[in-house]
This record gives sequence, C-alpha cells and structure tokens, in this order.
Amino acid sequence: MYAAIMKHILSSESRQDPYSVATIYSYLYHKEHEVNRLIIALECVFVTVSALTRQCSISQKLNTRGGVLIDCQDEIFEHHRAESRH
Repeated sequence: MYAAIMKHILSSESRQDPYSVATIYSYLYHKEHEVNRLIIALECVFVTVSALTRQCSISQKLNTRGGVLIDCQDEIFEHHRAESRH
C-alpha cells in the first residue's frame, strides 16, 4: 500500500512540475523498484538452478553405470523449458 501511495504521489508531482526535483526523485524511485524486481527474478533463477543441480548430482550418484556419470544438463534445460511454458 505504501508503494502504491508513493508511486501515485511521485507521478502526480512530477507531472505537475516536470522541471522540479520531484521528477528526478520519481525516476530514481521507479528505477529502485525495477532493480529490486530484477534482483528477485535473478535470485529465483539461481535458487532453481542450484536446486536442480543438487538434485542432478544426487541422481548422478544413483545413475552411475560402468563408471560413467549421466549428464544432467539436458534435464536442467528441459525443466526451464517446461517452467517457461506455464
């Protein structure tokens, strides 16, 4: 709720006086939130990849055949393709 109120106030103030400091403050406020959303997205990707890698290393230990480990790179890419379809 706070973010929505700030966004409304900053947008209206910067529209009323486009040559004031409020315009710069509004721009920086929006950029800060954009950066935060990007960080959250990257953290989600990192957690997903690390979880799949951990899961893959466990399955590699279980799927050892004749001393050759099964590569899980295709499994990770297929998981990402399936997630992007949803």
